[in-house]
Amino acid sequence: MANQLYILKLGGSVITDKKGNKCTVKKNRLEKIAGIISKAVAKKKFKLILVHGAGPFGHKIVTDYKIANGVKTVKQIEGLVKTRQSMETLDEAVIEALVKKNVPAFEVQASSCIIQNKKKIVSFDTKIIQKLLELGAVPVMYGDMVIDNSLGASVVSGYAIISFLAKKLKASKVLLGTDVNGIYDSNPKKNKKAKLILEINNKNINSILKKVSHSSSVDVTDGMKGKLSEIRASKAKETIIFNLEKEKNLELLLQGKKINCTIVKF
Repeated sequence: MANQLYILKLGGSVITDKKGNKCTVKKNRLEKIAGIISKAVAKKKFKLILVHGAGPFGHKIVTDYKIANGVKTVKQIEGLVKTRQSMETLDEAVIEALVKKNVPAFEVQASSCIIQNKKKIVSFDTKIIQKLLELGAVPVMYGDMVIDNSLGASVVSGYAIISFLAKKLKASKVLLGTDVNGIYDSNPKKNKKAKLILEINNKNINSILKKVSHSSSVDVTDGMKGKLSEIRASKAKETIIFNLEKEKNLELLLQGKKINCTIVKF
């Protein structure tokens, strides 16, 4: 197996009904994505880590129980437990779709290997992930609630997980699947004249951070602005933000081909 490591993010807006804010899995799309991943993994040209978003399975409960900034009260502990259960339900659907297509997917719970302090990762034991990659398995992680030294517990986003793993394991490529073609100079869902930014680099990153909007739906991870900051911190050689709702895009990217997207290089 090649030494290249790819990290692929399945956005919560793509695999769940994030727009409707309902805990519903888009099973047909998930199956198509799993089929594309299966064909690519079978060729053994790269190792793969998969991280999926939470959508309403995480964001809605975290918001309802007001636990985005910590867990202290009995009611908040109830929210912590319910978030964990909800995310497990979503992850089971993702794993099931992958295994059905013969992808050797293996869940790694963030809450079992990550500790945060003031909502920032301070400890992340990656040994299990590294061993799974050596075996030829595909580790699957997702945003979740984890123990926080200062706040009791806090949200760790999929993007924070990717940022840490990309830096620690020196990922060759990070592929971030969303419900739009990439990063725009304004919200493309509200402004039809919004322009796609084809490349983000050290020269234009600061001006773009000022322009990008926050998520239009319930999102406790600071929307696209926070995600772009995490990408910057990851120091990945190349990060591609693309439209995963057009499944063909993923197929082409995993083949090393170009598509209409945003490429981030630092």
